[in-house]
Amino acid sequence: MKQKAKNRISYLNLKAIGFKKIDASLMLYAIFILVVVLLILSGFFLHSMINRQTIASYQIQERLRQNVSSGINLLLADSTFQYNRIYYIDMFNENIDSLSIKKKKWGLLDLLSSKSWHKSYSKERYCYAGGFYKRNGMNTLYLADNGSPLCVCGNTKITGDCIIPKSGIKRGYIEGRHYSGDDLIKGNITFSEDIVPALPQQDLKLVEDQLSIDLNLTDYDFINLEEITKDSLYRSFTEKPLLIYQPESLLIDNYHLTGNILLVSNEIIVGPESSLNDVVLLANNIFILPETKARIQCIASDTIWVGENCYLAYPSVLAVLSDSLHSDNKMLMINANSRINGIVADLTKAPVQNQEFFPLYVDEGVIINGQLFSTNSVQFLGKVHGQVITNKFRLQTPSSLYINHLLDVEIDINKLGKTFVGLAFEGDQFPKKVIKWLH
Repeated sequence: MKQKAKNRISYLNLKAIGFKKIDASLMLYAIFILVVVLLILSGFFLHSMINRQTIASYQIQERLRQNVSSGINLLLADSTFQYNRIYYIDMFNENIDSLSIKKKKWGLLDLLSSKSWHKSYSKERYCYAGGFYKRNGMNTLYLADNGSPLCVCGNTKITGDCIIPKSGIKRGYIEGRHYSGDDLIKGNITFSEDIVPALPQQDLKLVEDQLSIDLNLTDYDFINLEEITKDSLYRSFTEKPLLIYQPESLLIDNYHLTGNILLVSNEIIVGPESSLNDVVLLANNIFILPETKARIQCIASDTIWVGENCYLAYPSVLAVLSDSLHSDNKMLMINANSRINGIVADLTKAPVQNQEFFPLYVDEGVIINGQLFSTNSVQFLGKVHGQVITNKFRLQTPSSLYINHLLDVEIDINKLGKTFVGLAFEGDQFPKKVIKWLH
C-alpha cells in the first residue's frame, strides 16, 4: 500500500509539472526523423569515403602519368640504353611504383615505350623519337669532297650554313642558263671531307634486321590481307605489332590501316584509295601510285617509286638500304609535284659504278620538308625545306651529264618547321626529342 501510494504521488508530481503521455504517432515521427538523419549522415560519410577514394585514385594515376613521362624523358636524354632490352626501374627507390622502359627500331625511327604500375593501376605511353631538330649551328647542305666544286645555275637558292668541297662554289652554266642570284650561298661556308656523315652502325643493323624479318618470331600477331573482314583496321601500340604478310605481292588499295601494323612482302603496291597511318612497309620493292596520301615508313632493299602528286604526311620515311655490291639497280625515285614531310634516305652501302644511273631521283616540283640523305649521288630538281646530305649531285640533261651542278632548286634550313624531328648521325651528342606521340 505504501508503494502504490508512493507511485501515485510521483505520477501526480509529474502531472503537476506538465508531463503528458506521448502519442504513438509522435513516436513514429521521431523515429522517421532519426532514420532520415542517419541516412543523411551515412550519405555524408559515403560521399566522403568515395571522395577520398577518388582523390587517392586520381593521385595514383597522376603519379603514374608522371612516372611514364619521366621514363620517356630518361630514354630521350640517355643514349646508353640498349635497343630491344626492357629496363625495370624502382621509382624514387621507395618500392611504391614500378616502371619499365624500352626502345626499339620501328622502321627507321626509334620507338620508345614507358609503362608504370601500382597494384591494379597502370599507365603506358609510346612515341617516335629522333635526334635531328632545328637549333643554332645547323647546316642546310653537306656535300662530300669528291674533287668537283659546287656549281649553282638558274634560279637556285641555298639558304643556311653549308659544308662543301674545298674547291668551293661557283656560278655555273647549263642549257643556256646562268646563275641569276646575287649571293651564291646565304650562309657560312666550311669545307667537307671525302665521305658523308653516317648513321650509327647499330641503327643500320637494326633496320637491316627488319628487312630480313623472322616470320617465326612470337613478337607479332600474323594475319593475311584476305582475313581483314572490314575495310579499316586499327592496332594500338599497347598491343603486339600486327604483321600482314604475303610472299610475292601485296596490293593495298581501298584499305584503311592505322597504328602498330607491319606490311611485309617481296613487292608492295599502295593505291590512292588506301589510307595508311603510322604503318611500316618492308619489301624489296615498294610502289606508291600517283595521288596517294599516307603517313608511312617505307623500307626497301631494292626500289621505292613514288608517283606524281603524292602527299606523305609527317613523319613519313622513304629509305632504300642495301649492302649489295651490285647496287646499280637500287633506286629511290620521287616523281613530279609530290610532297614528302619527313625523311628521304638512300642508305645503299656500295658505291654506284654506273655513271648514268641515279640511285636517288627527286623530280621537278617535289617538296621535301625534312631531310634528304644519300650515301651515293642524287639527281635533285626540287626543293628541300630542311637539310641535304649527299656524296654527289648529278644532273642529266639532253646534251650532257653534270657533276655537282644545281639548276633551279631550293635548299633552305630556315623553312624547316620548328617541331620537325628527324635522324641523328654518328657522333651527334644532342639529346633526342619526341617526333610523335602514339596510341
